[in-house]
Amino acid sequence: MLAIVQGCTDDEAYSKPPEGERGSIADWRTRKQAYVEHLERTNDVGLLRMSCADKLHNILLDLHELGDALWARFRASNRSNVLWYYRSLHAVCKAKAGALGDQGFLGTSRADAMSVRAKSSPT
Repeated sequence: MLAIVQGCTDDEAYSKPPEGERGSIADWRTRKQAYVEHLERTNDVGLLRMSCADKLHNILLDLHELGDALWARFRASNRSNVLWYYRSLHAVCKAKAGALGDQGFLGTSRADAMSVRAKSSPT
């Protein structure tokens, strides 16, 4: 379980700015890209499931609680950067689930992504 939790955590080699500070968008994107690449390299289905579930839960909860105000809460600074990250995660999870033959995960991933896409579409 510890290995899965550690695998779902952003790469600690990339430091986050101090609490209350935004940091640069380039640093944010570098850290998020490293995490996406980490998922691309793994064949651990448990890690992929946990990561996808964690990220999906986070974004859906934020959408429900904050609505459009959620985009400002990310260090990415804007909606398009955050959507790039979540779409990248979805693409990796979908590709890895198919490659690893995890059809149950693939079906759930598809349904959940449609939910996020519907809620994140511009009005």
